[in-house]
Amino acid sequence: NIFSGMFSEKLNVKLFLAVIILEVLTYLIASIVVSVYDNVPLISQWTFSKELFISSFLICLFTGATGEESGWRGFLFPHLFEHYGCIKSGLIVGIIWGLWHFPLWLLSGYTGVEFLLYVTEFLICTIAWSVVMGVLYTWNHNLILFVAYHFFVNFLLCFFCGNDLIFQITIALLAVLTAIGFAIAYLRHKN
Repeated sequence: NIFSGMFSEKLNVKLFLAVIILEVLTYLIASIVVSVYDNVPLISQWTFSKELFISSFLICLFTGATGEESGWRGFLFPHLFEHYGCIKSGLIVGIIWGLWHFPLWLLSGYTGVEFLLYVTEFLICTIAWSVVMGVLYTWNHNLILFVAYHFFVNFLLCFFCGNDLIFQITIALLAVLTAIGFAIAYLRHKN
């Protein structure tokens, strides 16, 4: 069974809520940075409608988050974890997860230096988020937690309509800081 153990523990509701709050705060901070950088009102960077909410919710639920996390954290990470431990496995899965999005990079519309920045920040994000999810894996073996984390990464992005490149670069920096914090917490707890 490829999902052996991925639903073996009851979902830790506190971690689940912390994941949602973490993503909302990350996106809020990133949009504040863009607001200051571009000198535009914070609210002008976000678009909301009932139709966008429903379609984004369904697309994000049934595409990236659910399908990918079945493979990344449901299968690959646990197998790597046995041999390489939490942090190394997170780094390996993060690189593979990032490269998996190569076709998306080509469709991004970016060219030249902006394309290189986009690809770099994308890889940084997937690697950092994978380390965070690796640590979460050691705290709660429930695939729903990882699907939720990935879902909110994608879902919240659907509503942002500001300076995407600055937004994504800021998110990448925040993701690295978050990953470092989670790695330190993991290493302290492990020792």
